[in-house]
Amino acid sequence: MTATYHINGDDHLVSLHFQGAVDTAELVALGEKLLSDPDFQPAWPQLVYLRQFDLNLNRGINPVLAEYLNTEYLPRLSGNIAVMVNASISAEDCAEAYRLACPMDNTEVFDDYAHAIRWLLHHGMKQAPGSLQHPDTGADCTDEGPEQIRA
Repeated sequence: MTATYHINGDDHLVSLHFQGAVDTAELVALGEKLLSDPDFQPAWPQLVYLRQFDLNLNRGINPVLAEYLNTEYLPRLSGNIAVMVNASISAEDCAEAYRLACPMDNTEVFDDYAHAIRWLLHHGMKQAPGSLQHPDTGADCTDEGPEQIRA
């Protein structure tokens, strides 16, 4: 599997890209590397790109991965996370991705890239310190938000 991240300081965005089959050790190693990167900012939103990632979740979420996310990774973040999945994944895999993201207050699952970016702009990037977006942008635009997988 290939697991990489990119910190975009100009846009105050962290993107994570996963390709291939699930390898829990590599996922945890990437998380640790990102969290220890001197350019990492925990308030910046994250775009997690799983479109070319073999979720293989039909046996349920890996408990080691779930434990790491809930006890180590997520508590150190304050920015929102948009998770991109492939629109053609099975209903079961989509449900598992949703179950993984559901307990995370600041996370949404999308199957459309444009919707994910709009959601981050609307909900996530306004939290980034030093962001050029005005803090009130979109506050009264509840009818204009992007459609997403979870309601």
